[in-house]
Amino acid sequence: MPQNRNAPGHKAEGALNHCGGDKSAYSTAASAQTIEIAHEAFGCGFDVVVKPQIVPDNQGWEFREHAQAMAFAQSLHQQHGWAIVDRTGGADA
Repeated sequence: MPQNRNAPGHKAEGALNHCGGDKSAYSTAASAQTIEIAHEAFGCGFDVVVKPQIVPDNQGWEFREHAQAMAFAQSLHQQHGWAIVDRTGGADA
């Protein structure tokens, strides 16, 4: 069966790190991402950001209400298992 040249090989278990030459290292370490909820920079809402960033230059998601931001963060938590860090002090902050 022909193999797609762009597809990871049968040993791929995680993200590809190019080490040079024909050797590659695959990360199997547990993810250290967290989901952070913070006040939006201009004070008119809440930001949800995954740190460290998964996609470069992704500044996260903005929500008008804290409950919306928390619901989105909880959905990410359920999907990926990342911890939620609420830097706002809660819904009344």
